[in-house]
Amino acid sequence: MKGIICHFTKVDKTTLASARIANWLALRYDFDIIDRPNPEKVQDYDLAICVSSPSGFADPELREQIGEICARAKHYVFAQNDYMTSQAGQIGKHFKLLGKDRTKRHVWANMPHVCKNPWDTYINWNMLTWDPQPHKEPTVDGLFYYGACRKDREVYFKKYFGGETELPYHGLISTSKRGMNKFREVAPYANYIQPFNECKELGKYKMSLYIEDTRIHKYYNSPANRFYECLSNGVAQIFDVSCIGTFEKAGIDISPYVVDSKEHVLGILKHWDKIRNEQYDLWASNYVEQLEIAVDKAIEEIVKCKQYTLEM
Repeated sequence: MKGIICHFTKVDKTTLASARIANWLALRYDFDIIDRPNPEKVQDYDLAICVSSPSGFADPELREQIGEICARAKHYVFAQNDYMTSQAGQIGKHFKLLGKDRTKRHVWANMPHVCKNPWDTYINWNMLTWDPQPHKEPTVDGLFYYGACRKDREVYFKKYFGGETELPYHGLISTSKRGMNKFREVAPYANYIQPFNECKELGKYKMSLYIEDTRIHKYYNSPANRFYECLSNGVAQIFDVSCIGTFEKAGIDISPYVVDSKEHVLGILKHWDKIRNEQYDLWASNYVEQLEIAVDKAIEEIVKCKQYTLEM
């Protein structure tokens, strides 16, 4: 099968989850990859997989080339790992230019609710972040959080890192300089550090907070990358009570590690070593192999797909 992986930004020297997915797909299936303008790669392919990525930052020439590649392909897949991303407009544009039905695409997504047609597939892309490391002796006490200051999580930032007085524990947030300014509006007494370069650096933290966007309470999304990253690196995880539904759907019992207040966090922090060992024993699995099986099966289904019958 002649295939190509499309990504709207360069996939080397980046920690973007979408870039990790693009590189993995290209390597595993021996497909070409386009992540910068290259007219020689605008060809006919049996399978074009466009990984959801920040198309707004892409070179305009690259956007057009990816649009044409996906429209010309015998089968086109939109691999979506974040509900906040969507298909680039240039893809639909080139489908229209070629007179092809723009609904004729496969969706492989972390979110079952966007897999609307029989040929779409739910795939937990976040399992790709599973990379088990030897457990280290952590050096940083307190509650750790890393990531962006998303509006849909603000209520939880306030709950565990906010307030008008000093926190009852060491609260540490790893984020960008821009993110720090946003976080400080809701969590003025937290401590801040720059983002780390490799997930292996997580091993120095004792306990991490897991929260999710409020939208995910209603629309299921796979457990986030941070779940697999912390589990891989022996970081104890505690979960806001609102996350129970997500993990129930994922078949993971987080009930012993659920919190609902700063006081609850304070009482559980001292048990970080017991918790991380319990969680690793309970949840460690060959997640990447599970992902390989799921994607292999999805590609097999595409090969068998002779025509589409759209269900509205």
